[in-house]
Amino acid sequence: TLWESQITKSFNQTCCKKFSPSPSMRMALPNPKTPVKKMEIKLFNEVCQDLRTRWRDFAVLMEEDIFKLTSQEIEHIAILANRETHYKTCAHELLNKFGERGMKVRDLIRYLDKMRMERVLLMMKPPEDLVIMHHPPTHMEVKQGDTLRLETFAYGFPYPRYTWFKRDKVVGLE
Repeated sequence: TLWESQITKSFNQTCCKKFSPSPSMRMALPNPKTPVKKMEIKLFNEVCQDLRTRWRDFAVLMEEDIFKLTSQEIEHIAILANRETHYKTCAHELLNKFGERGMKVRDLIRYLDKMRMERVLLMMKPPEDLVIMHHPPTHMEVKQGDTLRLETFAYGFPYPRYTWFKRDKVVGLE
């Protein structure tokens, strides 16, 4: 059986449409030195929307950093957000707290990148070239019944996606 592999970067036309911001949300990339508390409000709200269900995970990333929050501060954020009007979320409170501590857009980008929050990062950071660190051979012959293991590693932004083919047809991963 003949197998082929292909790495596609998500910035191609098909994937780019899926992940690019809507025309109403397109804006210039923010200056990385801008304090989070001075970010454009539309972008701030987009970040909060993406962090809405993952704000605690985001807070935990700060364990070894100047932005580290105590567990009491995290719980206080949850309580404050529940008391506020419907448009305030825990993510809003969290970003405001980090803004008070001097967080810059570059710091925010670094943490969002660790969480692979691509949708909002597309509004905040420029594309990076695709770098393929390891790629299997483009053609391999395997006897029927044998196990085939294909591995690849690449990085860039938007994040690379891998597609495997068998006789020019996309195959799913098991």
